[in-house]
Amino acid sequence: MNSKERILSVLNHEKPDRMPCFGANSTVTFDQMEKVRKFWPEGHENGEAMARQAMAAHTVLGFDAVRVPFSQTFEAEALGCRLKPGGRDGIPGVDDPPPYNLGDTPALPDDFLFRGQFGVIDSWYKAGIPVEFHLYQNGGHGFGLGNPNRTSNCWFDSFTHWLDVNGFLTAKSGD
Repeated sequence: MNSKERILSVLNHEKPDRMPCFGANSTVTFDQMEKVRKFWPEGHENGEAMARQAMAAHTVLGFDAVRVPFSQTFEAEALGCRLKPGGRDGIPGVDDPPPYNLGDTPALPDDFLFRGQFGVIDSWYKAGIPVEFHLYQNGGHGFGLGNPNRTSNCWFDSFTHWLDVNGFLTAKSGD
């Protein structure tokens, strides 16, 4: 079984030849970045760099499935924080303390979600690569499928439908 067949068998409730290996979080290590010569912050701003970083989870680490890395700083940027871009010396993050104190409830402006960067989504869209972005009104960080009365409960159905519509669930000859 190849990696794709292994993942599809699990999604279809069939027994694979071995349990597939993948990370639920984005997996970008410095070793991966070195091997593919794509570093932060480029991987947060450029679709090709992000895809190379993600694929290195397969080509460098041997994972059966990969997850596209994503920027974990766009919310902080939208709230007015200065960012450090990251690179070979560390991961991207907040450069200065946020302009809020612990326990504050910041007032979110109407354009909050558009103040941060969506560079990879924009670059994929401009390149004609299938991309879709959903922002759910609730669900929380790391939400799953078991929270009742949440708009985010349908994310997995939407995701598998998107994979199917774009032909990612059908094996091509030679795969």
